[in-house]
Amino acid sequence: MKKQLCFLTASLFLLLLSACGGEPAGTWTPVEDFQFTLEEAAGVDGTEFTPDGFDPARINDPDHNYTPKGWLDENTVLCTRSAEDIFDDTTELVAVTLEGAVTELDMEIDPYTMVTAQDGVVIYGKLYETVLPDGVTFARWEGTEDLTPIHHFEDGVALSFQQFFSPDGSKAVMSWIPEVPGTDWKVRVIDLKTGDHQDLTPPEIESEEPIALFTRWLDDRTILVTAASDLTNGSDAAAWEYSLPQ
Repeated sequence: MKKQLCFLTASLFLLLLSACGGEPAGTWTPVEDFQFTLEEAAGVDGTEFTPDGFDPARINDPDHNYTPKGWLDENTVLCTRSAEDIFDDTTELVAVTLEGAVTELDMEIDPYTMVTAQDGVVIYGKLYETVLPDGVTFARWEGTEDLTPIHHFEDGVALSFQQFFSPDGSKAVMSWIPEVPGTDWKVRVIDLKTGDHQDLTPPEIESEEPIALFTRWLDDRTILVTAASDLTNGSDAAAWEYSLPQ
């Protein structure tokens, strides 16, 4: 009976921990001899998104520029739209089909905004260099002018130079820190269906210098986490693979 009570108490504790955004019982595995590059660490090569089949010339709108940011579905691309007039700094989000039909989304954004999308999920936040100092919003596009909020992060400063989406589009990951500079980095994993999240604490990083923490998905359940205090020195990096709990 006592064993059963202990088991139930432990199970209840884990459920409460999960519900409150606590740390799950995943597995951290050090990556030996990891050769650090920004592309390998973040899964981002810095090139512009160029969707196959998308041609801005099909849009009958000579007064605006359209910049593709990600796929909303197999026939629709999320774009930022800005005026050709250099004195008009209005920037909007729009959904554009491959045929050139435009749906205006019900929001304006700051011209300096990071925007990306995959499988109908839109991620955006005000950008300053390579960080998102005012938070990050995750929202879902469902074919109309509205975006439905999924999750809003405002607990600190998130890094913009990262991959975000898992390969299957069910989750997102990002590294963040309460304030910069510092070493107290966290990794947030977000369920894009429910909006629930977990914050992971990487293994202790032995560095007195400010560091950057990068994340990328290796597969749908494994995250590569890389810490470095010198972005130009590949030997000055520590890396781990984090396996999400089943």
